[in-house]
Amino acid sequence: MRTDTHSAEGITATRLVNARDITIKCYLEPWGEEFEMPPGAIFRVVARGPQGDGLEVTIADEQITVWGWPGSVVRLFHDGVELGAGEWERTPVPPMPPLEEASAASERLARSS
Repeated sequence: MRTDTHSAEGITATRLVNARDITIKCYLEPWGEEFEMPPGAIFRVVARGPQGDGLEVTIADEQITVWGWPGSVVRLFHDGVELGAGEWERTPVPPMPPLEEASAASERLARSS
């Protein structure tokens, strides 16, 4: 008997609006992509990946950063056109260790330097 080990996938979408009167940066992580977001621009973020987690959006003075979750693939659109499309296929976000493990690994690395 064959068993499907894949978890259910979900799709989520959200809009990012630059309400400032200056151009800001929009970063798509963990792919390291950077896009300029002009004043008044609306970007649409569409993500597909395993259910049970979601996007993380951080906002700073002149930037917005969108993080995908483990197993997800994120796409970014402006005026109906995908940004970064055609240049390369984004790979799914790799699994991440629990925060406690990552912090301990960072501390060990800092001590060994």
